[in-house]
Amino acid sequence: MKLTLKNIIIAIVAAVVILYLGVFLLGLNLAYQWNGQMCHNKLMGNLEKLKTEIESSEFESNQSFLIESTNCWNKTTETVWVSKETEAKTCAEYCGQTKDFCTLLNYTNYEFDIRMCLDLPAEFITNIQITIE
Repeated sequence: MKLTLKNIIIAIVAAVVILYLGVFLLGLNLAYQWNGQMCHNKLMGNLEKLKTEIESSEFESNQSFLIESTNCWNKTTETVWVSKETEAKTCAEYCGQTKDFCTLLNYTNYEFDIRMCLDLPAEFITNIQITIE
């Protein structure tokens, strides 16, 4: 290949296009990560609010609670529920102490799972229904 002014210009233009494409893709990736972090933070705030509502409620039969959707994930893939855990290792991991049982607030979607300890007697967990609005 002969080194001509035309070939040099083509090479420079190609290099600039590749550089701009790389910068664009990097920026797109950073925006995606930032949005994901914002969604996760909003979800954690919503779960903390729900946890507080459940723990501070006066328990009656068949209580219903609402959690606000973050609109970051498809609602059909999101699930929130309360469960009784009877494995001491799991209770220690999420509640910070070894107990015969503990009560957990669980969240899952197609990307990840979250579990939080609830200060709640186990006999009430069958009466709790949670809806994502």
